[in-house]
Amino acid sequence: MVRPHVSIAAVAAAWLHDVLEDTELNVDDFPLRVRQLVDLLTKRKGESKAEMLHRIGESRDIEGQLIKLADRYDNLQDAKGVFGETWFKRYLIDSMKLLTATHTDCGGHPLWLSLAEIVCASQATHDMLVDVVGMSEEADWKEKDEPSK
Repeated sequence: MVRPHVSIAAVAAAWLHDVLEDTELNVDDFPLRVRQLVDLLTKRKGESKAEMLHRIGESRDIEGQLIKLADRYDNLQDAKGVFGETWFKRYLIDSMKLLTATHTDCGGHPLWLSLAEIVCASQATHDMLVDVVGMSEEADWKEKDEPSK
């Protein structure tokens, strides 16, 4: 879904973006473009997940954004059963933040749309929205939308 739209360096960065967080390797060990992408996609010390996602969106680096979208898409495929409901809900929230941050550059891309579909179709997303809005039944939605008599 991504390959025709990104460079070989972006493919390398997609494979290597977690390496800096999980090993002793240094970003200087990679070629320049791979280094730029890996640096963009690596969470920095003291940086929150939300700050990292915002930074990726602000970068305007479409290859970097597509790598992050592909990573999220892949992780959400089987994540709920593996990591549990609490982790899954947090990951959905972060995925919504990523979709928002990357909408300007990637909003029409098939990968962005596929991730949005997974997030929006999730029962956990529905449950979170119900919690936020404070409505527990579909009837509540109808009552709020009906004009008063």
